[in-house]
Amino acid sequence: MATYLNKDQTKKFHENGYVIVKNFFNEDETYLLQKASKQDPAIRDHLYERKDSEGLVTKMMAWNHPDDSIYGVTARSEKIVDTM
Repeated sequence: MATYLNKDQTKKFHENGYVIVKNFFNEDETYLLQKASKQDPAIRDHLYERKDSEGLVTKMMAWNHPDDSIYGVTARSEKIVDTM
């Protein structure tokens, strides 16, 4: 089983319960995810907005069962699953 974490990242994950991995997705993968977030109706139609204390808006989406959108497929990909 492959992992994309080094020993220090794995240690931090076990200590803190999370780890931030910069550049986990390459430039092409990031572009596809960003494009899908703006164009895929399955994503766009389920977005909702939350304002922070300064009135700035963040668009969010949550789901319980990953579908066949690019986000659902990414969540089930070897890169994510094997690393976790």
